[in-house]
Amino acid sequence: NPSGLGETTTTNDWGYVAINGELYYTTGVTSTVTDVMQIDIEGRAGHGSSPHLNIDALVAGCKVVEGLQTIVSREVAPSMPLVVTVGSLHSGSRFNIVSGEAKMEGTVRCYDYDLHHQMPEIFERIIKQTAAAYRCEAEVEYKMLTEPLINNNDIPFKMSKWKFLYSNFINMWWERINHRNFRLLQVIRHAVGVER
Repeated sequence: NPSGLGETTTTNDWGYVAINGELYYTTGVTSTVTDVMQIDIEGRAGHGSSPHLNIDALVAGCKVVEGLQTIVSREVAPSMPLVVTVGSLHSGSRFNIVSGEAKMEGTVRCYDYDLHHQMPEIFERIIKQTAAAYRCEAEVEYKMLTEPLINNNDIPFKMSKWKFLYSNFINMWWERINHRNFRLLQVIRHAVGVER
């Protein structure tokens, strides 16, 4: 740690969660990694009346989306939370033309550091080999944007020693895999904490 700080506390104001000056905090694993992927699949476009002369990138793209879902169901233990989202797939130009390219974007969320660092290789393998099975070529750009945030389990004890403008504390369990810029340590609305 170049700054010499042992630990930090950050806040994030979620107006739709915190009301009446409430403070929300979590312990343990709190925020996920957030990765972004961009996939380009190249085939060969042509008329739909002669599909045997074309290489359909749209079909390959659909199979890639399907194949990526097997990461969760077949490559990762059920006890490890992982979400793979392909949020966009764009392919094709006309109703009667076999598409020669497909472009996709997606994201990955997980809590485990080691699993996170396995993702780029797993994605590249599935995407490139699936595309090749349909006679296409694929390029993958996988960006690892953040690491997981794991809060100390003693944060409620530390917070009990602080003075707050408002003191209604609520321990919160997040039922979704979330990410925030500073990693959610606490959510404070109209509250100020000072160490005694």
